[in-house]
Amino acid sequence: PYFKITLHEIANKEPLAIIDIGAQIDLAQAAKLAQMDYAKFRALNPGYLQWATHPDSPQTLAVPKDKA
Repeated sequence: PYFKITLHEIANKEPLAIIDIGAQIDLAQAAKLAQMDYAKFRALNPGYLQWATHPDSPQTLAVPKDKA
């Protein structure tokens, strides 16, 4: 290799689960239910700009698979 760097293989698997919640939910409560830090939860769900999901639209949240 030109730069003498060895890159380790990374498993090709999806780290997130997309959860259909079906109704409006407070994002802080959703983070608690997922047993996640609120800031990390928000980072995984940047499309939600308010304190809760939209009351009428279809609702999905991204969480790590081990928290789903």
